[in-house]
Amino acid sequence: MPPEDSGPLPIPRVRDFRGWSAAEKVAWRRWSPLVALIGDVDRWPAAEKESLVDLIRAKSGQQELSYLRQFDDHLRLRQAVVKLAAN
Repeated sequence: MPPEDSGPLPIPRVRDFRGWSAAEKVAWRRWSPLVALIGDVDRWPAAEKESLVDLIRAKSGQQELSYLRQFDDHLRLRQAVVKLAAN
C-alpha cells in the first residue's frame, strides 16, 4: 500500500510524498504505525515534528549511523517509544 493511501497523516508537515525516494516511502510505511500509536505527535512543537520526519527519511539512507544519531537526539520520540514499550 503506498503511503499516499495510508489515511490521515499524524504529522502535519507531511502533506504528500512528492520528492520522496522509494526507500523514504518504505521507511514512512514502516514507521507510520508506531507514529500513530504515539498519539500526541500533533501537539509536539513544529521543530520536533520536523525532526521526526527527517529521522524517518534518514532511516532509508545508506548510513544507519546518521539515523541512529537522530533517533538518539530526539528525546521526545525516545520517551514515547519507551512509554509504548512499557505498556
